[in-house]
Amino acid sequence: MENAARELFASLQKCSSWPDHLIIWPGHGAGSACGKSLGSVPVSSVGYERLTNWAFRVADESEFVHQVLDNQPEPPAYFSRMKRLNREPSALALEHEKLWQIREPGELQQIIDDGTLLVDVRSTAQFTQGHWRNSLHLPAGPNTVRWGGSAIDAETAFLLIADTQKLADETARQISLIGIGPAIGWVDASGLSERKLAGLGLDIVREVKPKDLPQQDGQLIDVRDPDEFEKEHIPGAVNWPLPRLKRMAQTSSAHGPLILHCQSGPRSVI
Repeated sequence: MENAARELFASLQKCSSWPDHLIIWPGHGAGSACGKSLGSVPVSSVGYERLTNWAFRVADESEFVHQVLDNQPEPPAYFSRMKRLNREPSALALEHEKLWQIREPGELQQIIDDGTLLVDVRSTAQFTQGHWRNSLHLPAGPNTVRWGGSAIDAETAFLLIADTQKLADETARQISLIGIGPAIGWVDASGLSERKLAGLGLDIVREVKPKDLPQQDGQLIDVRDPDEFEKEHIPGAVNWPLPRLKRMAQTSSAHGPLILHCQSGPRSVI
């Protein structure tokens, strides 16, 4: 990271002779995990960046390296794998056929018994109210790829649980682009409601209200990124960022109940 920061500093020095009117097009958008505090303007200029961008106002290389690395967002776990995939685009299938829908209870039970990963892409509210035991929550939406890349190992076969064929197909397509899969099929989530009504086993995720935390017996785990944690966190919380969660859990000495916390809910439920 430090070497890359020094290369970035050297790159900025090369811009010193460029004219102010030179147009700059962004390589990544605001909110991207590919950079720190990226702006949201769709186009810029060298002159505008010289006036407004802190990076052009730091003349000392060591100070620049310190500032650019301070509170960097946590890189998604799949980024190192993406470097390889970007060099080998032929390894990715960009076109996908419709997923096979598993309809027979016996076939589904056999898949579960074989240890196939179940990935539930419904909303967080739906998942917390009832889901198949040991299934992984991956809510479909703008963060599906980022969170899926942290929660699912590469080349892991999985079965999707979704409300519609369209949602299942699109989710499988998105996460296949970072080398996750294949999806062996999907299951209509309506079967979960039937199981619940029939009194069959489903797991739930219990929500703890902030006002009730002092009465809870358990370790509070904050799964947000380190920069989020540094800005503000609940006293006594331990930071296990989602991209590093599995590794940290495997080496942790924590025992007993765990209470997971994030900004709005989905990451903690994952």
